[in-house]
Amino acid sequence: MLAGIGSLVLMDDSPMTFEASAANFLVPFDELEGQGNSIATVCASSLRDFNPMVQVSVEEGVHKMQPGNV
Repeated sequence: MLAGIGSLVLMDDSPMTFEASAANFLVPFDELEGQGNSIATVCASSLRDFNPMVQVSVEEGVHKMQPGNV
Protein backbone atom coordinates (compact mmCIF):
# COMPACT_ATOMS: atom_id res chain seq x y z
CA MET A 1 0.00 0.00 0.00
CA LEU A 2 1.16 3.48 -0.73
CA ALA A 3 1.96 6.05 1.92
CA GLY A 4 -0.75 8.51 2.84
CA ILE A 5 -3.58 6.03 3.33
CA GLY A 6 -4.70 6.08 6.94
CA SER A 7 -6.99 3.07 6.87
CA LEU A 8 -8.41 0.45 4.54
CA VAL A 9 -11.53 -1.70 4.96
CA LEU A 10 -11.81 -5.00 3.06
CA MET A 11 -15.29 -6.33 2.37
CA ASP A 12 -15.24 -9.76 0.72
CA ASP A 13 -16.93 -12.61 2.57
CA SER A 14 -16.25 -15.11 -0.20
CA PRO A 15 -14.45 -18.19 1.11
CA MET A 16 -10.80 -18.55 0.21
CA THR A 17 -10.42 -21.28 -2.40
CA PHE A 18 -7.62 -22.40 -4.67
CA GLU A 19 -9.42 -20.82 -7.61
CA ALA A 20 -9.79 -17.48 -5.82
CA SER A 21 -6.10 -17.45 -4.93
CA ALA A 22 -5.00 -17.95 -8.54
CA ALA A 23 -5.76 -14.29 -9.31
CA ASN A 24 -4.75 -12.85 -5.94
CA PHE A 25 -1.08 -12.17 -5.16
CA LEU A 26 -1.94 -11.28 -1.54
CA VAL A 27 -2.62 -14.92 -0.66
CA PRO A 28 0.40 -16.82 0.70
CA PHE A 29 0.81 -20.43 -0.39
CA ASP A 30 0.05 -21.76 3.11
CA GLU A 31 -3.39 -20.08 2.92
CA LEU A 32 -4.48 -21.53 -0.41
CA GLU A 33 -7.50 -23.25 1.06
CA GLY A 34 -7.98 -20.58 3.72
CA GLN A 35 -8.95 -22.90 6.58
CA GLY A 36 -12.47 -21.43 6.42
CA ASN A 37 -11.32 -17.81 6.27
CA SER A 38 -12.76 -15.24 3.90
CA ILE A 39 -10.73 -13.69 1.10
CA ALA A 40 -10.77 -10.37 2.97
CA THR A 41 -9.38 -11.91 6.15
CA VAL A 42 -6.52 -13.65 4.33
CA CYS A 43 -5.66 -10.54 2.28
CA ALA A 44 -5.76 -8.25 5.32
CA SER A 45 -2.86 -10.10 6.89
CA SER A 46 -0.69 -9.64 3.81
CA LEU A 47 -1.64 -5.98 3.45
CA ARG A 48 -0.64 -5.26 7.06
CA ASP A 49 2.83 -6.60 6.24
CA PHE A 50 3.19 -4.21 3.26
CA ASN A 51 2.67 -1.07 5.33
CA PRO A 52 2.28 -1.41 9.10
CA MET A 53 1.40 2.30 9.35
CA VAL A 54 -1.98 1.67 7.67
CA GLN A 55 -4.87 0.34 9.73
CA VAL A 56 -6.37 -2.61 7.81
CA SER A 57 -9.71 -4.01 8.94
CA VAL A 58 -12.26 -6.50 7.64
CA GLU A 59 -15.96 -5.70 7.54
CA GLU A 60 -18.00 -8.84 8.13
CA GLY A 61 -21.40 -9.49 6.62
CA VAL A 62 -22.82 -9.35 3.14
CA HIS A 63 -22.69 -5.93 1.53
CA LYS A 64 -24.40 -4.96 -1.68
CA MET A 65 -23.02 -2.26 -3.91
CA GLN A 66 -25.34 0.72 -3.98
CA PRO A 67 -24.79 4.25 -5.32
CA GLY A 68 -24.23 5.63 -1.81
CA ASN A 69 -21.52 3.18 -0.73
CA VAL A 70 -19.22 2.81 -3.74
